[in-house]
Amino acid sequence: GDAGSRCGGSTRAVGGALCAHGTLAAAVGVGREGRCWATWGGVGIRDQTRRGALGVWVRADDDGRPSVLMSVGVAALREAPDDGERIARMVGLASGALDPELPVAIDDASARVIVPVRRLADLLELRPDLDAMRRYSGPNRLTRFTLFSRETIDPGALVHVRHFAPANGIPEDPVTGTAHGVLAAYLD
Repeated sequence: GDAGSRCGGSTRAVGGALCAHGTLAAAVGVGREGRCWATWGGVGIRDQTRRGALGVWVRADDDGRPSVLMSVGVAALREAPDDGERIARMVGLASGALDPELPVAIDDASARVIVPVRRLADLLELRPDLDAMRRYSGPNRLTRFTLFSRETIDPGALVHVRHFAPANGIPEDPVTGTAHGVLAAYLD
């Protein structure tokens, strides 16, 4: 059956519209407590966040461990109106570090700038200019910066990602599910 839950996340600087890890953990907890379904055969939960109502699906794997899937809505992607090289310099990349085969993009739904980086070394060596990101965030209403390279450390991975949200009080987020979700839509 369906159950309603209210979950949200926050950072030191600003309440978050969505905290994916917290939402998923809450869904597993609600399921384990038996508050939304009788068995671990599978359940759908509608979770109300400040980003809107999201679907969360939980089921048990063969070994009894939970598998969780969450919808983060539809990405509203468009090409960045600013010059890509300008954005690259603003986040701290050297000139020419952008992947020339992919555009710098904006996801208005998540207030995110997506920056494709040509070489993994450039991404790993990046010393982000957090103050410049904060200044860019205000007038542009874009508070998240997701940088990625198609060169990876792990040959089984599709991309290597770094994510920054200094205007939200998050200098760098090493594990951001929502950035990966939007990036999957961007790369599709």
